[in-house]
Amino acid sequence: MGQQTMQVVGMIGRIPMQVLIDSGSTHNFLSAGLAHKLGLLVEDMSIVSVRVAIGEQLPCSKVIRKFTLKIQGYVFGTDVFLIPLENYDLILGIQWLASLGDILWNFVELRMRFQYNNQAFSLVVRDPLTLFCIMGLY
Repeated sequence: MGQQTMQVVGMIGRIPMQVLIDSGSTHNFLSAGLAHKLGLLVEDMSIVSVRVAIGEQLPCSKVIRKFTLKIQGYVFGTDVFLIPLENYDLILGIQWLASLGDILWNFVELRMRFQYNNQAFSLVVRDPLTLFCIMGLY
């Protein structure tokens, strides 16, 4: 986990997932494998090339529009692109962060505060060990 990221637990219905909030990512990415396992409604799109953090180029030809997830009791909707992900189920990048408006992000305390739909939100990393246990559920 880098200095411009934060890991949180998200939920799709009752299914927990490991979410990386990453200001270094331009877009939102969901694990293609998880989307398939959950039977989520996926749309085809023109193939684009996605450069991941390690510099590798991955083809992306699938998107989920208005993907809904819950993080710490708050419900969010955003478009997500499907690519193979190994370490996280979902990466929320600038595409999602920009929709939040002004953000107060404390990287020392791993806390993020913002207003969304006229409601105050505060996301915080609660138990980093929980994140690694979630990966074993799949």
